[in-house]
Amino acid sequence: MNSLHFIGKNITFGKLRLELPYQIGDAFEIDGIIVILFDADDNLVLTHNNENLIAYDIKGNFLWAAEYPQISKEDYYYKIQSKKPLIAYSYSSYQCEIDIKTGKIISSEFFK
Repeated sequence: MNSLHFIGKNITFGKLRLELPYQIGDAFEIDGIIVILFDADDNLVLTHNNENLIAYDIKGNFLWAAEYPQISKEDYYYKIQSKKPLIAYSYSSYQCEIDIKTGKIISSEFFK
């Protein structure tokens, strides 16, 4: 069994090594998918909804960037609440369950 390690902008998983463009806030592997949450403080300069929750397969192929509950440049995910099912909190005050295979929102709940 391979273990996932991350520090700064780098992830290792077995023989896989990824250097990413932003600091990693959290990362884990589930069912052959590596889910990465970039540190929102390092990632806020991005456009296109700040795509800071992304996934790769265990061979290093990019799979998806998670959908956001609102179309807004200011929105981003700041915390993974649950890994299975994948639930993340957005800055716009939504709790979103995200499909681990596609990055699409399965359900969302406004909690502010």
